[in-house]
Amino acid sequence: MSDLLDRIVAFSGADDLPVGRATFEQTGEMWQTPGARPMAYTASQWMDADRPAFSWRARFPMAPGVALHVEDAFDGEHGWLVGKLWGWLPVMRQAGPEVDRGELARYLAEIPWNPAAYRHCPGITWEAVGAHVLRARWGDDGLYVDLHADADGRITRVSCPNRPRGVGKTFVETPWVGRFDRWERVGSVMIPTVGEVAWELPEGEHVYWRGRIVAHRVG
Repeated sequence: MSDLLDRIVAFSGADDLPVGRATFEQTGEMWQTPGARPMAYTASQWMDADRPAFSWRARFPMAPGVALHVEDAFDGEHGWLVGKLWGWLPVMRQAGPEVDRGELARYLAEIPWNPAAYRHCPGITWEAVGAHVLRARWGDDGLYVDLHADADGRITRVSCPNRPRGVGKTFVETPWVGRFDRWERVGSVMIPTVGEVAWELPEGEHVYWRGRIVAHRVG
């Protein structure tokens, strides 16, 4: 283990965490395209520490009595994104190798929300890249996520140079970045309670998700 990883783990309190599932509630907004109207949501998520798996289930109110229910998930091998009106009428589904890679990148980037995974998720390779960047890899297909830490071990930013982005019916590998803020102690663990993610497009950065953790539990 590197000194950087040790510092990040010590700041998060991960050594004292049970190796299990974190569950949390979110509120936030999403933007489908640059300049689009924000779409408010509420969401519940679970995230495992001993395997790269999570499920994010969100509800987007669309009109009185109408809501879009979305699941974004990864089961350790495969990922999927499914949208259903009223929770039962399918209107969107993405799956396949590119989605698998994109969801794996999301898991690696969100480890600050279940930091027991730093020590206990088998298969993740950690590499210190300089004094403040911890690189996470799973497998050898060229995908990795960089976790950028401050001097205390607090993750302030995450980045991936080639996360697959859906463009019509195809996928384009695109630089992607996330930011964390407002770290708070919840029980024995320090977690960021505010975050945002963005695609770095040729025409400029497109922030497409912002969220706030309103409840969090491990175990």
